[in-house]
Amino acid sequence: MQALQIHREVGGDLAQILDTVAGTVRERSRLRRQVRTLSAEGRLSAIILFGLPIFVGIAVSVMTPGCLNELFRGIGLAVLGTAVVLMTAGFFWLRKMIRLDF
Repeated sequence: MQALQIHREVGGDLAQILDTVAGTVRERSRLRRQVRTLSAEGRLSAIILFGLPIFVGIAVSVMTPGCLNELFRGIGLAVLGTAVVLMTAGFFWLRKMIRLDF
């Protein structure tokens, strides 16, 4: 739409303007895919870092039942609460690092 308005005001080769716009759109799309590919390692690391404590906790409670009972009483609840807060902060921090806006 804007290319047509410029063509009306200034004149020139409309086909060349549209080719330039199409090339720019294709290049931005290619760059976006490339950035997504390069940030895949960071996304996978984030998934592993957040899933590992949950997996280890479940594995320990299955292999040795009662081992984590102290964690759900007294100071253990404070430790769990702190862990949840820090994991949430880490989640948002990693998300900010991985997500690139351009």
